[in-house]
Amino acid sequence: MVDLLYSCCERQQQKFADDGCAPGMNPTSGRPEYEPTAGSSANPPGPEAPEERFRALLNAICDPLLFTENSLIVDANERFGELFGCRVSEIAGRQDVTAFVAPESLAAVLDQLQGDDAADYEATLQRLDGARFLAELHTRSFDDPARCLRLTTIRDITRR
Repeated sequence: MVDLLYSCCERQQQKFADDGCAPGMNPTSGRPEYEPTAGSSANPPGPEAPEERFRALLNAICDPLLFTENSLIVDANERFGELFGCRVSEIAGRQDVTAFVAPESLAAVLDQLQGDDAADYEATLQRLDGARFLAELHTRSFDDPARCLRLTTIRDITRR
């Protein structure tokens, strides 16, 4: 048995030397080759749907992120939910961003959300429990295939 395993390892090493590519890698593209097994797809391992990949990436980002269309919250990451004391699933598509803005900053925030230009500014925001904090906001517009969205990154700067 040991001889058989050793022989297989030697063949793999020789193939690597001949192809210039590690075992399991496509010598032309240099990318991994995936061979589907019974009951699986030909896609690489990992989240199967693009939505799942997007959600995983979005939630891996340390800063709270908010996607809006006009003033409606389209999506957010988990950090946003943690900062404001809510679940993203409860607010996405149903909540207006004004619920998280203190009255004294409302006009400025709405002006920034309606604009097309990138903007960096400060505003007083409020959690769902009413607690207020000073935040630094960075907004950028981008076109989704179906609409124009605004991405806002939020940083609590109360301790500065």
